[in-house]
This record gives sequence, structure tokens and C-alpha cells, in this order.
Amino acid sequence: MLEQQDQVLADSSYRKQFFKIKDMRERHVDTSIGTVSFRRRYYEDVRTNERIFLLDEQIGLEKSSRLGLDLKAKLLEPV
Repeated sequence: MLEQQDQVLADSSYRKQFFKIKDMRERHVDTSIGTVSFRRRYYEDVRTNERIFLLDEQIGLEKSSRLGLDLKAKLLEPV
């Protein structure tokens, strides 16, 4: 599912106008149901030369974090 969304982003006219594909990289995120692994594209913004993962931005994954949003929420729940 995440890799399909990454493909949608890669095919979008917005991406083609503002971002160049630089690489494909794998990511592992720990969730309440186990570790989720997926590959996504690494992009370069043609306006700023900044490199980003559009998929990570879209789904709210923090850079270098291995904890999924559901696990972060559980850690913050009162005991």
C-alpha cells in the first residue's frame, strides 16, 4: 500500500514539475502490529536542491524515526 502511494506521487504532474527522482531507499517502521518495511523514492527539489522523501512527508513520518505514529501514541497514553 505504501509503495503504491509512492508510485502515485512519482507519477503526479506536481512531482514532475518540481522534483527529480534521485534514488530508491528502504525504510523500516515499528508499529503495534510489527515492523513494516517498504521502499520509497528519494527526490531532489529542483528549486532548492533540498532532498526529501515525499512519501514520508505525506504520511507524517519523521526523519530517521523507526516508531510509527500508533506506537508513539501508545507511549504517550497515561498509565
